[in-house]
Amino acid sequence: MNLSHLRKKISAALSRRTKLEKELLNCRLRMIKGSLIKRYIVCQKPGCRCARGEKHGPFFYMNIISDGKTIQKYVGKNESLLKKLKEYKNFQDKMREIRKITSSLEKLWSQFQEALTE
Repeated sequence: MNLSHLRKKISAALSRRTKLEKELLNCRLRMIKGSLIKRYIVCQKPGCRCARGEKHGPFFYMNIISDGKTIQKYVGKNESLLKKLKEYKNFQDKMREIRKITSSLEKLWSQFQEALTE
């Protein structure tokens, strides 16, 4: 890979990482550290539609870890809780992307260094 191409890739990765970092720093919403789970249930009543495979739901629950144990709590359609859980997931997704970019930048910088020393 030539130096010009490496410079462009490094610059693009740095720009993307900076953009994500600014988005995280500008986050003003409160979050709940947990994951959102959508569940469908079967009620076992004879003749109910769920007996034919049409389950009831979705019902929303959140998984949180407390004292090393996973706890599942019913959320229902509480918009505030749903928004806080979604915000946490969004934050985690951005953090994951930042780590991935950082890893690729390490490789690109090594390639850049090799290209300069040839």
